[in-house]
Amino acid sequence: MKYFVLIISSLMLAGISSAQVCDNFEDGDFHSDPLWEGDDSQFCVNDEGMLQLIANAEGTYFLSTRNTLCDSTEWVFWLRENFSPSANNCCRVWLMADHSDPDNTDGYFLQLGESGSEDVPELFFSENGEVSSVVRCTGPDIHSSFAFMFRVVRDKYGFWSLGVINDNGIYEEMGTGFHDQFSQTSWFIFQCKCTSSNTDNFFFDDIVVRNTYYDKEPPEAWEVTVAGSNKLIVKFSERLEAVGASQTINYSLTPGEIIPVGAGVIPGNEDQVQLLFSESFDDGCEYSLRIENLGDPAGNIMEPVFLWFKYHELKVGSIIISEVMADINPVPHGLPPYEYVEICNATDFSINLNHFQLRINSREYLITGDYNIQGGDYMVLSDNPEPLWDNAILTDGLSVPNSSCMIVLCSAEGEPVHWMRYEESLHDSSKEDGGWSLEVVDITNINACGNNVCSSVDARGGTPAAQNSIAAINPDLVSPFITHASLITEDTVRVSFNEPVRVIENEMPFIVDKPYFIESAELSSPWDFNVTLSIYPALPAGEILKLFPTEKITDYAGNMCRNDTVKVAFAEMPQSGDVIINEVLFNPEEGFYDYAELYNQSGKVVSLSSFSFAGYDTLTCEACDIQDIIDVPVLLFPGDYVLVTRDTLGFSKRYPSAKNICAVLGDFLPLLPNDEGALSLVTFNDGQVVDFMTYNSSMHYPVLYSDEGVSLERVDAGIWHSSGELNDFGTPGYKNSQSLRSIESQGEILVSPKVITPDNDGRDDVATIKLQCPDDVESADLFIFDQYGYRIRVLSENIFLSDENIIVWDGTNEKGKIVSPGYYVIVASYRNRFGLKPAAKASIAVGL
Repeated sequence: MKYFVLIISSLMLAGISSAQVCDNFEDGDFHSDPLWEGDDSQFCVNDEGMLQLIANAEGTYFLSTRNTLCDSTEWVFWLRENFSPSANNCCRVWLMADHSDPDNTDGYFLQLGESGSEDVPELFFSENGEVSSVVRCTGPDIHSSFAFMFRVVRDKYGFWSLGVINDNGIYEEMGTGFHDQFSQTSWFIFQCKCTSSNTDNFFFDDIVVRNTYYDKEPPEAWEVTVAGSNKLIVKFSERLEAVGASQTINYSLTPGEIIPVGAGVIPGNEDQVQLLFSESFDDGCEYSLRIENLGDPAGNIMEPVFLWFKYHELKVGSIIISEVMADINPVPHGLPPYEYVEICNATDFSINLNHFQLRINSREYLITGDYNIQGGDYMVLSDNPEPLWDNAILTDGLSVPNSSCMIVLCSAEGEPVHWMRYEESLHDSSKEDGGWSLEVVDITNINACGNNVCSSVDARGGTPAAQNSIAAINPDLVSPFITHASLITEDTVRVSFNEPVRVIENEMPFIVDKPYFIESAELSSPWDFNVTLSIYPALPAGEILKLFPTEKITDYAGNMCRNDTVKVAFAEMPQSGDVIINEVLFNPEEGFYDYAELYNQSGKVVSLSSFSFAGYDTLTCEACDIQDIIDVPVLLFPGDYVLVTRDTLGFSKRYPSAKNICAVLGDFLPLLPNDEGALSLVTFNDGQVVDFMTYNSSMHYPVLYSDEGVSLERVDAGIWHSSGELNDFGTPGYKNSQSLRSIESQGEILVSPKVITPDNDGRDDVATIKLQCPDDVESADLFIFDQYGYRIRVLSENIFLSDENIIVWDGTNEKGKIVSPGYYVIVASYRNRFGLKPAAKASIAVGL
């Protein structure tokens, strides 16, 4: 016994001042220095100077003493059991416990004794009464009476080592394991379970709990991280003493000598402190944080230190969703077969992504971990466990729908930072079938749609974690505009825009005519296109309210809303013929969708939500296959057009003139076969047919090379015609290119200006040539001749004409060179399907 005392004493001398528990019971007492509590009447210090159980009956008995050491800690103790251990006669040594009573505690205990004859020490973890093994030792054999000096070591990461110190004072390791679910402790406990024959056969001595090294160094403040608009996280070199770390007076922020309103060690990360301030930090301001009087568990107190940081407000567009790989069938040529979402830091400062969320439709993917994305860098989120690039975050189960979805990136506070409405139609038509990513052109342009996205042109199929292959300067310089407005109730108006908008805080985005005024303006989610207005007084039936947008409403690029007046009123019930089907595309090009255009030819205000589309049975003259109601409260005032289709995101490329149209998106149209079919518009409440049309592909202009992507336009009741070539074979949402021409129309060429000076000075550099065609003309060739009768330029050949056809001449010949000053003749050679028609001529002069 003395031999063990000498060994443990030598261990204690190396770092006794750092030990929280050190007791060899030589003072003959266990009630002080340290204090042991619990069933103290059932224990004593015997004549040999050992702690001994002296219970008067069978049962379970314990003694506890305070201890908070557990990181880089060793537990050393001598223990003897003078019996053959079993399930009813055994000892548990609680190395880590959060309560003093072992029956009500969670933590780790060393079990010494079990049923059977193969007893060895075993470390267990206990939580809420559930016990699981952490380390089962290979020895020593304790199936019969034993006495050993046990040693257990745990490092700060949760790695455990168990063994005994032999008679030569050498530590023999008997088992190792890893478990870090419990990272703090308050108590060290001996717990004895015995039958009546062993109530005095448990002995304990030479107990030490201490750090595995002698800690003389105070903690160091390593870095400060901005965790929110009024929150900081400070990382230290070691675990802190919690009471001092929670004292707000130990921290001060300048400028302003600001004391935090809250401070505390982060549970599970005791080397980090979170600070909370009452006010938000100022954007762009550089701060210094003073820290003092903090200590570690060994009692080392740090000197005052300063940490500096610059606060940058996280705004919409600070991080951009820059690339999406949605369809990996077929597999991209040079990339792993995993879908991914790439984000890019569009700022010049680092951003920590911990607790950011990526939302794809209703699914949410949480980013956990200390991921920092530097200014200008890219980061890829995917389900790929072995990415080929460094800047990657493993995102379990990440899946992007192939056809369409809403992708939103949110900050740690849940605020949207960027979003993209992904549609497969945004791809080039040759790449819609998969294997290619969709890339953003200009990451400084928040608008991730339209002409700011395109299919990757990289041979691999995408550019994850690198600059996009189509990267270019493409700023958003276009003002947002109102597409439609509607009355939701008599005092609530919803205004819809062509893109997401924002309103300057505490400012009104609209002006209204007296006696009305706007009580409030609310934006829905930033990626939605609607602003809801509360007006007072309520609008009566039969009255039209006009709203005028102000400079207080902009898009996210800062472009002010276009100054268009918008009207709202209570809608009237439509009758047959009030609203007509004015244009239909039934054979769209690949990647685009059928559409129907409606026109209000009545004097009424009509709500689009009064209608449904349907098929039409020409035998019964009744509607069939009635679709869902067009559940969008768009108002059609007299003379208004509206386009109904599934998607318009590709329209800016296919129909560049359809920029400021009123469009309603959704699956409202029935199936429109490519060869022939019928379409009707019915009132939703009673199925009354308001208008209908039947079509077949033979109704198109017969000399067209193909009718794919060519719409049919209403010329008059029952008369339809192919849309004009110069109008991109479609006029969705605005006036048709074809209509009945005046009987007196003889055709002429209008030129403006009459004299051009193509010197690129921005004044009269080009001529606008407008063809006003005779009734029986269907196509034309357009030429430029010089004063000697030589043809110097073919402006256009075989143009399929509409009512008004505009062509531009820049003063160059066939070789692209500026022509000599002088007079020139413009000749339009007309024809129809039966042959040539008389030509039209006009003169133009080219000056210096």
